[in-house]
Amino acid sequence: MRILYHLPSIHSMYAGRFIGLGYRDACIDLGYKFQFVDNTTNVLRVAQQFSPDLFITSSHRICTDHIDWQSLSHLRARGMCVAVQVDRLSFPEDESHSLVRRPDILKRIRQNKFGDIYFNYYQKESMREFEEVTGCKYHTILLAANRLVHYPTGSDIKHTSDGVFIGAYLPRKRHTFSKLLQPLRRKYKIRIYGPDWTIFDRAVGFIQRSSQYLKVRLFDRLRAPSLTQDEERSVYASTRIGINIHENQQRKNGEDFNERTFKILACGTFQLCDKVDIIRKYFTSSELVMARDDDWQETFEYYLTHERERMDIQERGTRKVHEAHTYHHRVGQIVDLRERWLAERAFTRPS
Repeated sequence: MRILYHLPSIHSMYAGRFIGLGYRDACIDLGYKFQFVDNTTNVLRVAQQFSPDLFITSSHRICTDHIDWQSLSHLRARGMCVAVQVDRLSFPEDESHSLVRRPDILKRIRQNKFGDIYFNYYQKESMREFEEVTGCKYHTILLAANRLVHYPTGSDIKHTSDGVFIGAYLPRKRHTFSKLLQPLRRKYKIRIYGPDWTIFDRAVGFIQRSSQYLKVRLFDRLRAPSLTQDEERSVYASTRIGINIHENQQRKNGEDFNERTFKILACGTFQLCDKVDIIRKYFTSSELVMARDDDWQETFEYYLTHERERMDIQERGTRKVHEAHTYHHRVGQIVDLRERWLAERAFTRPS
């Protein structure tokens, strides 16, 4: 099978890049032909040349603004299945992710002129309105760990720490960082890696993101990740506690959670996570520890000094991720959905 994955920019510094790499590595490892297409090229022209069986894209403007709808229609008629990572109908925390603000896209979805499979990492309950308004079925496909990158390895003395946070200094997290992360930094050896943690890096990031959207190649390589994937694995392996902090709406609504939840455990690291209720659907307290804001530092200190208990929890969490939560599993879900789509298409097509 041939899979084309729409990644607006391979040089992005944010989650979308690493999610895409997770899908790429899993697809290739499973024996599928895989190719990225970005916004610097004609997305559907690449699709015509690559002849994919499955095209994975997104309903977000950064993707849809670069789709030739006539070509998409032609390719779907030829048998290409389109899987769309679909936004919520309403997303008050970030209106750019709200489908109600995109009546053109909503209309295409209703008229079956966009995708064949609609999915995201949101829980199905939070997407009922999407199903009611569009008449299309929604599927929950969680984020995951990349098992070719995230696995237990030996520690490195140059990366040792009491705790580590790897992630961007996102605006919607800054208050929580001040409340949870900064107090730990004053007392313990806490390492932080990721983009936007300095004013200069945020300014460079703004230029880079703007150039990527405008398809200007001159600035798309302005920044590189602070860690290679091998270094990230080593950093997690060399810390006592992997710190996971979510965005405000995830903490408030408790309906979806980040890729870091899987990555930390996959690397064989104990995880201390802020309280996001839906995580308990997938991980028990004996596999992953969560703490409320008011007992965050106390919980950190407890597990820092109770090594045997910390290691037992980590081992169970690591086993759970590798058994059920890698991008190999997620690719399997999408491929299964495509097979069901093919069967339904064959059944409904006139003889």
